[in-house]
Amino acid sequence: MARSLDDILNDEKPELVARAQQRAREILKSQDSPSSQEQADSQDSDSHSHQD
Repeated sequence: MARSLDDILNDEKPELVARAQQRAREILKSQDSPSSQEQADSQDSDSHSHQD
């Protein structure tokens, strides 16, 4: 039977869970910044490509 993520985390050491949560926050934060810039770049290039 498959275990849920919560089940797995309940069996782990609290220090390991805390490190994993911190790392997850770092990853999410790093993805937020570049994706915002990529969207702006994409919109900018779209506006240029449609100028005739």
